Amino acid sequence: MNIAGKIYRQPIKVSYFVILLAVILINVFSHIWTRGERVIASDVKGYYAYLPATFIYHDLQFNFVFDDDNPHKDIQKKEVWFNTTEDGKRIIQYTSGLAICYAPFFLIAHVGAKLFGIPAHGYSMPYDFMLQFGAVLFFILGIYFLRRILELYYSEKTAALTLIAVVLGTNLLHYGTKEAAMSHVFSFAFIAMFIWLLLKWLERPSWQTTIQLGLTTGMIILIRPSNIMIIALFGLLNVSRFSDLGERLRFLLRNYRQVLIMMLAAFIVWIPQLLYWHSVTGHIIYQSYGDDVGFFWTDPAVFKLLFSYRKGWLLYTPIMIFALVGLIPLYRKHRGLFWPSLFISVITIYVFSSWCFWWYGGGFGSRPFVDYYAVFAIPLAAFIDIMLKQKRKWLQRSAVAIVFLLIALNLFQVRQYYKGIIHYVSMTKEAYWSVFLKTERPENFDKLLEYPDYDGVLERVKKMKESE
Repeated sequence: MNIAGKIYRQPIKVSYFVILLAVILINVFSHIWTRGERVIASDVKGYYAYLPATFIYHDLQFNFVFDDDNPHKDIQKKEVWFNTTEDGKRIIQYTSGLAICYAPFFLIAHVGAKLFGIPAHGYSMPYDFMLQFGAVLFFILGIYFLRRILELYYSEKTAALTLIAVVLGTNLLHYGTKEAAMSHVFSFAFIAMFIWLLLKWLERPSWQTTIQLGLTTGMIILIRPSNIMIIALFGLLNVSRFSDLGERLRFLLRNYRQVLIMMLAAFIVWIPQLLYWHSVTGHIIYQSYGDDVGFFWTDPAVFKLLFSYRKGWLLYTPIMIFALVGLIPLYRKHRGLFWPSLFISVITIYVFSSWCFWWYGGGFGSRPFVDYYAVFAIPLAAFIDIMLKQKRKWLQRSAVAIVFLLIALNLFQVRQYYKGIIHYVSMTKEAYWSVFLKTERPENFDKLLEYPDYDGVLERVKKMKESE
């Protein structure tokens, strides 16, 4: 058999090669770690702040930022993010999950900076480079576990095409490359790992898998506490009928020792965070985001979250429409996967659209959904699988062609976003169509943009809390 024939018969390897090549090329050609603030930027400043404060300055109150004897204070005033408590203490807004993920790469960067005579203050090029490198490793880890999940239920061809679609056809590509140090690719990796471990544990609850699953669950929640909803899969994954819920409960009760150990492992992950909150505020649990933000539970912005020109998930990531449509064939063929997929689809849309800033700041598309792409990949695979099995070749080829057209559209729009043709937060209907499939902005583009009304939202949150 010739080489081309061998490659054709190994679609998973082809998909891996394409994904890795895309990620490597984007990183090499963008080399954002040489461009000042491009890696430790935006929310990453808050996630990362634990590390230099702990390991370099030994000062989690950030007094070093204001110390006249600190030669790097001008840099750090721009780079360090923290909030202030009511009694004037400085506190990091974000939980420490990402700092734990960053830590090995931070320490390597710190040693390297000292060895090569580069400023070792926590914010020079080696730190940017190693954070980017570490994030890409987590991205690859997430793809690895997603592949293993898909191969349990689908053919190699379906699994390969689904991997390509999830990575190159969604904003996961952007958050696995240009903004890789943000929380989303890490959450994606841990949730993919969580699903794989949970499938193993439900089949055979060994102590090793129990501990791994507990630590993974703890990390998912520590990275992004709102992702606690993933624990619903303990009750739903591989449950085909409503009557099976009782059997799942009995299974958990029979294995109560493992469940307790799992909970203990998840708690251990949280101990440093609880100690940090207590050291600053005197409370073990603390709402570090402040009181000026919240959820509008009775008025979720569902339509805006999904279809808005500002950040609509299905507008900027249209291939995920097939993930929602794929719930239908998933129900018919793998009902034990349907219920958890349906639950995650409904609950994420509801929770994400209830957050007061439903557009979630700057970024490409609706970024909180990226965390759950290992879940959405399952119904997407169900859609792709049923289309690949169509007896009518024209229908099969048309479906594959549409998938690749949407992948091409995503790649083009990612490129537009990098060039500033798609604005990071202020897009409107007029702005979107003025640059659709175009490589340059029109002259009046800035006039077509509309910046979000943050002050109006903050005022609405204030009134909501006053009325409670």
